[in-house]
Amino acid sequence: MVLWPLLRNVNMQTDLPLPKPDIEITVAGAVRRPGRRVMGSDSNVAAALLAAGGLMRSRRMWASGVMTIRRPQPERKVEVWQYDMSEQPVSEWGRFPLQAGDLVVLQWHIEET
Repeated sequence: MVLWPLLRNVNMQTDLPLPKPDIEITVAGAVRRPGRRVMGSDSNVAAALLAAGGLMRSRRMWASGVMTIRRPQPERKVEVWQYDMSEQPVSEWGRFPLQAGDLVVLQWHIEET
């Protein structure tokens, strides 16, 4: 089958949907597998936490529930958001859209002996 008759009226710039590029983010702190992750461009915080293996817990240390998202801006500035995961619903922080270069940090709670 010859495709030319089908494609001759197609504008490749506007008529064909192109896949969105992936983004690289970093997940750190109280997660099972901290580090850089390549995510889809429509990813959110909940997806990033799953990609990092979920929250970490040991006998004396666990995720405190406080999460900080840092987003680099031009001119060496940084936007910062902070959520208390235990008090704010997942619909508020879980759907937070990520962008390339974002850093998601889950703070540790360390039990004193």
